[in-house]
Amino acid sequence: MRTLALALLTFISLAVGTARAQDTMEDYQRIFKEGIDALEGGRYDDGIASFRRCLELNPEDAVCAYNIACGYSMKGSVDDGITWLGHSADWGFGLAEGNIEHAETKDTDLANLRADARFADCIGRMKETKKRLDEYLAKPAAEWAPESRGDGPVGLLVVLHDNGSTRDDVVSGPWRRVAEELGFVLVAPSGRIAARVDPADGMSWMPNFGEYQQRYWIYEKPVQDAVSAARKKYDVDRSRIYVAGAGDAGIVAMNIAIGSPGLFKGVVTLDAPVVEQLVQEKAPNAGKMGLRARLLWSDRPNFLEGQEVTREDYASYLGQRFSGWSVDASIDRLPARPAERAEGEDEAAAKAREEAETAWIAAVADAVRDLVPAPAEPVEAGAGK
Repeated sequence: MRTLALALLTFISLAVGTARAQDTMEDYQRIFKEGIDALEGGRYDDGIASFRRCLELNPEDAVCAYNIACGYSMKGSVDDGITWLGHSADWGFGLAEGNIEHAETKDTDLANLRADARFADCIGRMKETKKRLDEYLAKPAAEWAPESRGDGPVGLLVVLHDNGSTRDDVVSGPWRRVAEELGFVLVAPSGRIAARVDPADGMSWMPNFGEYQQRYWIYEKPVQDAVSAARKKYDVDRSRIYVAGAGDAGIVAMNIAIGSPGLFKGVVTLDAPVVEQLVQEKAPNAGKMGLRARLLWSDRPNFLEGQEVTREDYASYLGQRFSGWSVDASIDRLPARPAERAEGEDEAAAKAREEAETAWIAAVADAVRDLVPAPAEPVEAGAGK
């Protein structure tokens, strides 16, 4: 078991992805560092070449474009520097906190560009993209509520969108049908990290796993804010507030549920690993407070691709871990995610897609429904005497 645990921690402690993606990231990080070392050593052409190679691995990387601009600026090539600073602006360099101020006034590497009139235009484009992001994040969440919610309090299903997706995709997709079947209010908060220049095209929950692990509460705050807003708007049954997410969003959902068992009574994750470094200290307390977890996996979850650990081995290992934490957890099969509607699909393809979506919705709805504790058995008169 120790050998298995070490193997699991090796790949789960990093990022979710295939072995090829991990190799690409390692190449990127190595070449990126070579670029920084070259610029700091005054070898500007070597640094520029390194960041161009990084762009081959990760196209439209705003930070790489910015560093190329710095390289050209320091070697005195103003036109090329302005061109690449413009690329960094258009690819979203201004979206990260502090980047605009750094570029506009603090970074001495750009000193040769600031006197050029075009510099202000680049900074203006950065500010415009940041403004769009701030306006997008000002809304706590997208939501959907059943027209008829009955007389009593309603359950609340909080779904974290996939990385690169949006809160609006949640409320317009299969999750809405899950909420309809359950009669729950559906709330979809948004991650804080822009995956695209236009936030409406995609957001993410973390810039990278290391940063999330160090300051997870910052990236989870939109979830807490969305729940608070929903509880003010609706008559929410506090015993039926559940959180769910797939992939990286599932990592976030599990962490926030285990960290806030007084708020969330259960969590559903889809094709997501359990990151023990995040949850193992908090999980026993969550177990004492009655948190329930339902993990749904496809036959070969993406996070197991390229790994020697099998689905069955990992499921068995996690079952023991959750049992040790006294968390009521189960691991069940997730049907294949329904494909997007294809243009010009024939009747047979449409039927197959609808059947796949129905099976997926049923599995997810059952997992959420299974989080609801069974009602207590009535005590018979005279019992205990």
